Order: sequence, then C-alpha cells, then structure tokens
Amino acid sequence: MLKDLSKSIDECRIKFDTFPFTSDIEITPILAEKLKSSIQEIEPNSSVNIYPYSISLTNEKGLRTDLASSSLWFGAAYHEFATDLEQYRVALETITTALKGLGYSLVNIKSLFKMIPSVNWKIHHDRKLVSDFINEIDIFFGVDTVSKALFFRFLNERDWWFKPFSRTGQTTGKTLDRSDVYQSATLLAAKVIVASSDRLSLIIEAFSLSQPLRQAFSHLQPSEILFTESVSTIVESCGINQIYYGAPGTGKSHKIDELATDGNSIRTVFHSETQYSDFVGCLKPCMVDGDISYQFRPGPFSLALVKAASDEQQCFLVIEEINRAAAAAVFGDIFQLLDRRTDGRSQYSIDVVDADFKGYLETHAASLLVNGKLILPANLSLLATMNSSDQAVMPMDSAFKRRWQFEYVSIEGDVYPRGDFVINVGTELFSVSWEVLSKVINAQLSEAQIPEDRLLGPWFISEKELENSQGMLAGKLSMYLWEDVLRHAHREVIFDTEKNPTLYQLIKTIKANGIVFSDVVINELRANGKPITAVEA
Repeated sequence: MLKDLSKSIDECRIKFDTFPFTSDIEITPILAEKLKSSIQEIEPNSSVNIYPYSISLTNEKGLRTDLASSSLWFGAAYHEFATDLEQYRVALETITTALKGLGYSLVNIKSLFKMIPSVNWKIHHDRKLVSDFINEIDIFFGVDTVSKALFFRFLNERDWWFKPFSRTGQTTGKTLDRSDVYQSATLLAAKVIVASSDRLSLIIEAFSLSQPLRQAFSHLQPSEILFTESVSTIVESCGINQIYYGAPGTGKSHKIDELATDGNSIRTVFHSETQYSDFVGCLKPCMVDGDISYQFRPGPFSLALVKAASDEQQCFLVIEEINRAAAAAVFGDIFQLLDRRTDGRSQYSIDVVDADFKGYLETHAASLLVNGKLILPANLSLLATMNSSDQAVMPMDSAFKRRWQFEYVSIEGDVYPRGDFVINVGTELFSVSWEVLSKVINAQLSEAQIPEDRLLGPWFISEKELENSQGMLAGKLSMYLWEDVLRHAHREVIFDTEKNPTLYQLIKTIKANGIVFSDVVINELRANGKPITAVEA
C-alpha cells in the first residue's frame, strides 16, 4: 500500500529537527563498513573511501565528490521518505511497461510524463494514450482504492510531494520523464539545494536500502559521537599536521583563524615558485656598518620553530594554498619531522646539515636540538589549506599526504553573507538571496558533474561585496563561472547562451537587468525568490 508522501515528508522533517545536533561526527569502523557496503550495492562501479569525518566517492569516469559526515544525519532522517517514494516509482515503471506492451513507444510515453506532475496530463494530445494510462492504473491498483487515490495525487499535485522551500505558486520544474525527478524530490523534502546534492541523495538511498546501516547509526553511543570541532581541543595539548580542503569560499581559512591568531602563529602562502630556501631560510647578503655581509635569513618554518621554543603555549605555522607549490620538495628533509608521537612531538629527528640554519637554531631555539638533531616540539602545529581545483595546483604524493590529517570543509554552510540579487526571471524581476542563488547554481553544476571543489562556497562573495551585488554578478561571479568553471563546456547549464553567447554580452545583459540564466535556473530562482517592482530594483 502506498504512503501519503506529504505526511511522510513532514514526519522526516520533524525527525531531522529533533536531532540534538546535525554537525560532522566521527564515522566509526562499524558504521563505515555498513555505509560502504550499502553504497557499493547502489553504485558497484564507483570507488568508495570512508574517512573519519568524510566520505569520498569516485565514479566510473574518475570524477570525485567528497561528502562531510554530517550527511549521515540526512540519511537517518529522510530514508523513510525515499523508501515511500520508491514505491511510487516502481508502480509507475510497471504501468509504463504495460503501456509499451500496448504498442506505445517510449518517446510517446515520455511526452505524457513530461506533463506530470500537474493536472495538464489529462489534456495530452494523444487521448487514447491518456485513456490507456488511466486504465492501466486501475488494473495495477485493483481494489486498493486508497493507494490509487494517492497515486493520482502523485500525478496531479506537485506540491504534495515535490515541496519547494517557499510557497510561490510555482508549478514548473522537473517532470516524470526525467530520471532524476525522484532524487530532486528527496532533496527538496530535506530542504537541500546544494552542491553534490545528488551524492547526498545517494547517502539517503543507502540508508533506505540497508537496515544494518540504520541500526549501526542508531546504536552510536554518545561517547562515539565525536565532532570535527574537537580538533581545536586536540591542538591545545599536542601538535598536529592538519590540512583543510574544500571548494573556494567554504571557510577553510576561517577554520584556521578560530585557532591561530597574530600572536600565536606564523603565516605564509605557497606559490609555484616557493622553494625550500624560502620556507626554511637561507644565507642572504645584508649591509653591516656600510659593508656587505651575509646572514641567515629565516623563513616561516624557522620563525615558527623559534616562536614555539620561546612559548609554552600552542603555536601554529599556517600555510595557505599548500598545493600551489611542490610541497614535498619545499619541505625537503623536514618531511621526516611530520611523523608525530602521541604527545605531538616528532617521531623522528633529522640532522641539520646546513651550518647556517643550525647556527640560527643554536642561537634562537636551542631546546629543539637534541644531540644536534632537530625535532618538532609538541606545541607547534602545522595548519594548511588547499583547493585541488585551482589551475595552478601541484599534485601531492601519497607519502607526503599520509603524514597529514585532512578535514573536508563542506560546501553546505550554516551561515551565508546577507545580500540580494535582482534577477530577471522572464516576465518580472525577482529578489534572490545569495544563499539561494549559490545553492541553485551549485545544484545545476553538480548535475553537470562539475567537481565539487570548483563550486561556490558560502563565502565566495563576502557581505561587503554583496553591498554591490549586481556588480559582483557582472564581475567576480560571472567571470569565475564563465572563464574557469565552464570554460570548456556546459555554459548553457547556468546561462542563457542563446541570448548571451559571449562573456561581453552576458555582462551587458546583467547590467541591463536582462535575462541571464537558463530556464532551469530561472525556475528554481522563481520558486525560492520573491517578486519585486522595477522601482524596488
């Protein structure tokens, strides 16, 4: 018997809202085993790697997506709706097979399904197809009149099971001829329009299919629910090597700023020309009493060692964009120091073969030299950021990466800068928040299989920049999407490329408040924005 989908959505939303927290949690070994097994059952050709705080999925085309462990809460809450919706999909698939048996082509059937969900399907031009469709529904459900009535609501009433974020009277959107319509309905039920949302629906489906997974999640003890925020607690007592990675604008540097201040940190930025001598230091000429002399000029690594040696409190060496340089080469023999003991000190020490570097350490950080060998102290942590999508990045070898902890900074932010855009949706102007615009764009890019680390983080545009939102739309945002993300393909997914075939024309249209975005994007913005007058614009 079919379930009431509207009621199912409401129950799942209540369940999600009653969770005591929905942030990232540590994925225990048992939970990881059940999760990986369920995902591989759904996508046998994809590679699945489960980390303590994230899930990495690589499809058969080699495209990778990373999901934060917070996605498990969505699976635990919304799997029941996914299960209920699957019953409708199976019913429709069976009825479709029956229609094919009557001689209807898939093209003809899809032309009918393209009008569903709405009442308009009943006036489809092929009256016989409509009549046979209704007849096959009667045959399928037989005496189960309750399920048949619910199925007709499924066909006729979009908002009954395909709930937008806000009530706008919007009736357009994905239809039953599309294979991703069920996925989109599940995500809307979860109030999610985000990058990698299609992969989030995979997590929900995994929970729907696997009772052992649901049990493993529900049986987590409070002591097992450890949050990524605990990193800040860990580094209070011992040093770590931590890399924060994710899409641009997700707040990677902000996470570091929660730990590192101007008073307790040394900061640097790697770039393509960064070398070992820049990072550690080297002998450079200087003027002493009018004469040219040579002195060891410390790099950020040496300065961080000195700070840690002279301060018992936790200190940080912050490296922004660590993969813009050949990191293993920049670290050189320091690489050996990255293995840590449980107390945070280096597992191994290294000989300081550079006499000038050694002399500098003997003068400023002698406590870090043990029998002439250098160690990393327990109160020095290395924190770094990286974004693998940037055009100038360098690959990291596995041996180097193994010595770091990685924390994925999700595209799904809890807080967004405040600011609205004026968007032409065809017949009128709409005010659309940055949160809605970025999520809608990310959802479409995700459908086009654009890697997540090329999408838009919540802070891709700052609150200050949003004071000139139209300028940001015509400048920073359009330039990034057109020239970087969609440079080689899929511009039509986001933009109306028939009206705006070039970036110049696109910018010109934005400044004139013309139609900029594709029909799909406009439909989503209309559903989640609010109309305004030309005067308000």
